[in-house]
Amino acid sequence: MPCTPNDYMRILGLIDSGVVMHFYFTDGTYVRGYVARAELDPVSRAGPMLLVSDQNRVLSADAGDLLKVSARAPDGSLH
Repeated sequence: MPCTPNDYMRILGLIDSGVVMHFYFTDGTYVRGYVARAELDPVSRAGPMLLVSDQNRVLSADAGDLLKVSARAPDGSLH
Protein backbone atom coordinates (compact mmCIF):
# COMPACT_ATOMS: atom_id res chain seq x y z
CA MET A 1 0.00 0.00 0.00
CA PRO A 2 1.51 3.36 -0.92
CA CYS A 3 1.98 6.21 1.51
CA THR A 4 -0.39 9.13 1.09
CA PRO A 5 0.44 11.82 -1.49
CA ASN A 6 0.96 14.35 1.32
CA ASP A 7 3.35 12.06 3.19
CA TYR A 8 5.19 11.28 -0.06
CA MET A 9 5.82 14.99 -0.65
CA ARG A 10 6.71 15.49 3.02
CA ILE A 11 9.32 12.70 2.85
CA LEU A 12 10.85 14.21 -0.29
CA GLY A 13 11.21 17.52 1.52
CA LEU A 14 12.74 15.86 4.59
CA ILE A 15 15.54 14.00 2.81
CA ASP A 16 18.90 15.18 4.19
CA SER A 17 17.23 18.05 6.08
CA GLY A 18 17.82 16.65 9.56
CA VAL A 19 14.31 17.73 10.63
CA VAL A 20 13.03 15.35 13.31
CA MET A 21 9.55 13.96 12.63
CA HIS A 22 7.37 11.17 13.95
CA PHE A 23 6.88 8.18 11.63
CA TYR A 24 3.96 5.82 12.22
CA PHE A 25 3.92 2.48 10.39
CA THR A 26 1.07 0.11 9.54
CA ASP A 27 2.45 -2.61 11.84
CA GLY A 28 2.15 -0.31 14.87
CA THR A 29 5.82 0.72 14.90
CA TYR A 30 6.61 4.31 15.80
CA VAL A 31 9.94 6.05 15.13
CA ARG A 32 11.01 9.56 16.09
CA GLY A 33 13.85 10.65 13.86
CA TYR A 34 14.82 12.04 10.49
CA VAL A 35 15.11 10.80 6.92
CA ALA A 36 18.75 10.18 6.01
CA ARG A 37 18.03 8.77 2.56
CA ALA A 38 15.07 7.72 0.45
CA GLU A 39 14.61 6.28 -3.02
CA LEU A 40 10.91 6.67 -3.65
CA ASP A 41 9.03 5.72 -6.77
CA PRO A 42 6.63 8.55 -7.74
CA VAL A 43 4.07 6.16 -9.25
CA SER A 44 3.80 3.67 -6.39
CA ARG A 45 4.75 6.22 -3.65
CA ALA A 46 6.81 3.48 -2.02
CA GLY A 47 10.45 2.59 -1.79
CA PRO A 48 13.33 2.10 0.62
CA MET A 49 14.35 4.79 3.05
CA LEU A 50 16.81 5.08 5.89
CA LEU A 51 15.66 6.72 9.09
CA VAL A 52 17.95 7.85 11.90
CA SER A 53 16.15 7.64 15.23
CA ASP A 54 16.63 10.13 18.04
CA GLN A 55 18.77 7.40 19.69
CA ASN A 56 21.12 7.51 16.66
CA ARG A 57 20.05 4.10 15.35
CA VAL A 58 19.83 3.69 11.59
CA LEU A 59 16.63 1.96 10.56
CA SER A 60 15.64 0.64 7.16
CA ALA A 61 11.99 1.03 6.20
CA ASP A 62 9.71 1.13 3.19
CA ALA A 63 7.65 4.26 2.54
CA GLY A 64 4.81 2.01 1.43
CA ASP A 65 4.48 0.78 5.02
CA LEU A 66 3.95 4.28 6.42
CA LEU A 67 0.65 5.06 8.07
CA LYS A 68 1.52 8.74 8.52
CA VAL A 69 4.33 11.25 9.04
CA SER A 70 3.65 13.88 11.66
CA ALA A 71 5.31 16.65 13.63
CA ARG A 72 3.34 15.43 16.65
CA ALA A 73 4.24 12.64 19.06
CA PRO A 74 1.66 9.98 20.02
CA ASP A 75 0.64 12.05 23.07
CA GLY A 76 -0.06 15.08 20.84
CA SER A 77 2.98 17.07 21.91
CA LEU A 78 5.51 18.57 19.51
CA HIS A 79 8.50 16.96 21.28
